[in-house]
Amino acid sequence: MKKTRVVLCLFLAFVLCFTMGTTIVSAESFSMENAPVITLGEPFAIDVKKTTESQTEADEVYVGKFIPEETGSYKLTFDTVFDPGQTSEEQPAMVAFVLATGEEDDESGGITMCFSSKGMSDEDREMMEDLFFGYISFDDPTFTAELDKGKIYYLAAALQGTESYTTNVTISTHTHDLHKVKERAGYETEDGFDYFYSGGLYYTCKDKQCAYYEELEYYPAVDTIKLSSNKFVYTGTAKKPTVTIKNIEGGKLKKGTDYTVSYSNNTKIGKGKAIITFKGNYEGKYTKTFKINPAKVTGLTLKSTKTKQLKATYKKVIGGVKYQIAYRVKGTSTWKKATATGTSKTIKSLKAGKTYQVKVRAFKKVNGKTYYGKYSKIVTVKVKK
Repeated sequence: MKKTRVVLCLFLAFVLCFTMGTTIVSAESFSMENAPVITLGEPFAIDVKKTTESQTEADEVYVGKFIPEETGSYKLTFDTVFDPGQTSEEQPAMVAFVLATGEEDDESGGITMCFSSKGMSDEDREMMEDLFFGYISFDDPTFTAELDKGKIYYLAAALQGTESYTTNVTISTHTHDLHKVKERAGYETEDGFDYFYSGGLYYTCKDKQCAYYEELEYYPAVDTIKLSSNKFVYTGTAKKPTVTIKNIEGGKLKKGTDYTVSYSNNTKIGKGKAIITFKGNYEGKYTKTFKINPAKVTGLTLKSTKTKQLKATYKKVIGGVKYQIAYRVKGTSTWKKATATGTSKTIKSLKAGKTYQVKVRAFKKVNGKTYYGKYSKIVTVKVKK
């Protein structure tokens, strides 16, 4: 945010979007040059009333200005709880305040948006908290700001959902009551989508209206989770692919410190699971799947002792599988298929005197999905006339 004008445009745009065309009102206000001075520690009267669109476009939205004598934290306390009572499901009452400088490259000192709690559901509150980019509260617009010595900060306000809001604001110095807060990085799923988020260890102020925080440690979000292999051949023994996890900064998470791995459905043909349980500075569970397919068919031999027939024989594949026999006239492109439950299969109604190519693979259907092994080598035979 480059200027006060930009900050104000942002929060007024939010009001416009939220109200979907309803009337925007602002504090009885002034241009930047004419805004009255707010004195530290003394109550300053604010009377929020309707304003014209031309006044808003001309930036005549300033209710006061404040010049701190020392760099530090300041608290803006509003003595009237914001609860005008003129709300509806479509238009809950709302007031927004901005405290910002008018200088280039200066961020706002503070911005808050307050909603009346009347007629608001928990879902509405969560939606507003997700949308808003500053401090949001319900019933009480009080907030704190980090300000620099000698700079001029301008206070502006906007109101929606009611005709007026009268209050006194007192700006006072604020001393942080700091405590450590740990927010783990981790994983969650919502509506079928995976979300990985960052975390950290912070100093924050116990004052609920103070948005101060100081980052002590940073836990970058997970970026990739990979298995050493996604496909295995069934042998009757457990399959345990190793897991490699990297964060968004390219670093590797440490097994045992940041996560543990367990496995399920990993001894039989089908879909195996590697279950990652995050720990330490990370939280949540994530599952990677891998396939366990039947082994490749070997020992395929062919005979044609009867007219227009061939018999395929092959070695047994373990795992309770069936077999798919694919065959075609040599030189053609289309494979026909037949199924067998045992280790041999006779194919009939072939073209007499033609040379056929044959290959066989094992398969098994598990929970509605078919898992295939690799085909055997192709063997040829000339069909008896």
